[in-house]
Amino acid sequence: AWAPEPVLSLDLAPSAPRDLPLLVCLRQDVEARLNTGHRAAIVDALRSFDSGAVITDTAVSGPRLGFPEYERQLDALCADFARAKCVVTDRLHGLIFSVISRTPCVVIENNNHKIRSTCETWLTGSPSIRLLTDPAPAAVEAAVEQVSSTVAPRAALEGAFAALARLFTDDARSKRYATLLGPDPQEIK
Repeated sequence: AWAPEPVLSLDLAPSAPRDLPLLVCLRQDVEARLNTGHRAAIVDALRSFDSGAVITDTAVSGPRLGFPEYERQLDALCADFARAKCVVTDRLHGLIFSVISRTPCVVIENNNHKIRSTCETWLTGSPSIRLLTDPAPAAVEAAVEQVSSTVAPRAALEGAFAALARLFTDDARSKRYATLLGPDPQEIK
């Protein structure tokens, strides 16, 4: 990956208290690694573990939303992630919302590379993020206990966009990009 998801550079640390004990955001589509029974077992275990667990999703079903409604729903979803003491998710956007709101997160790998790649490339060493592959409900509970006691720092992305910046500066003057970018400002002087 050339650079991390740019949204990871946002800092939406909550100003309100973290009054949601556990936010669970698991896929129910073709990208889900968990089958229906495994997902239900994890949700049931987490509800037993913490009766205040809230189940949500980052996907909105139904007709396409207009921008004002989309923005309202996005703000409400971000607020829920910021209010949570811990998040359990298998969605990339669930991971991203957790990182930018500085919420500890247990991430369950799904059927694409995005979650593993993001965790291993850009979020390694974060004590507040735990990546699990095909976990048992007890493993998810243990991971929640482990990360819930951590303080989630802002994502350490210093220098993370350097490779992308080099792509646009070093290669930008090649013949391949010359017609798109025009003459080099240094050559115009």
